[in-house]
Amino acid sequence: FSESDSTIYYANNIGLFARDYSTGKTHEIEFRGEALIVEDLFCENENLWVATQNLGLLHYRNNGIQEVYGDSSALRTSLVRKIGQYNGQPMVLTAKGIAVFEPEEKTFRYLGVEHGIIDPKIVDFDLSDSTLTLVYNSSVVQIPIKPDFEGRQLRAPLIRINRILVNRKQKDLRQGLKLEHDENALTFFYEVRSIIQRSEIKLFYRLPAFRKIGSR
Repeated sequence: FSESDSTIYYANNIGLFARDYSTGKTHEIEFRGEALIVEDLFCENENLWVATQNLGLLHYRNNGIQEVYGDSSALRTSLVRKIGQYNGQPMVLTAKGIAVFEPEEKTFRYLGVEHGIIDPKIVDFDLSDSTLTLVYNSSVVQIPIKPDFEGRQLRAPLIRINRILVNRKQKDLRQGLKLEHDENALTFFYEVRSIIQRSEIKLFYRLPAFRKIGSR
C-alpha cells in the first residue's frame, strides 16, 4: 500500500482501491478483472504510480488512468519491481535497470554507465538526499548524487586517459596538452567503462579544427 495525506492506496490481484481516513470509506479506483500482480505503489500530489510484474508501470491521476508504461514504452519491459521518489518524480527499478521519469517529455530515461551504473542487473535500490545505493546479488554499490541526474552533474567518465606519449615521450597532462608543429606522433593509454563485451567496443576521435573523424 501507499499512504498519501488522508488516503491509503492498496491493491489486490484484480484491482486498485483507496480508503479515506476521514470517512472510513473504501472506493474502487479500477477493477481489472484479470491478474494484477502489484509490486509497489507510490503516490505524490494526486499522482498514483503502480509497479506491476505483468502490465508495466501504471500512472493514475485523480483516480483516473493516465498512462501505461510497458513493453512498447521507453521502459521496454512489463516487469517493474520498485518505485522510489527523486525530486518529486518516480524512479523505478525494472528488468532493464533503473529509470527516472522526465515530466516534460512524459517518458522515462534509464541511468547508465555515464551515471556510474555499470551493471543493470540490480536487485534493489535505496535513494537518499546524497546517495543512490544499488543492491546486487553479491555486492552493494553506492553512488553520490547531486540535484539531478543530468550526465554532466552525476558522471563517471566513459573514457579515462591515463597517459599520452608525444613523439614517444610522456607528456604531463596536469597543465593541459599543447603541441608544437613537429609533435604529431601521439599514443594514448586509456580505460573504458562499459557493460558490453570488449570486442564490441569501438572508439572514435576527432581533433579540434579537423572535420575528419579517426577510428580506433
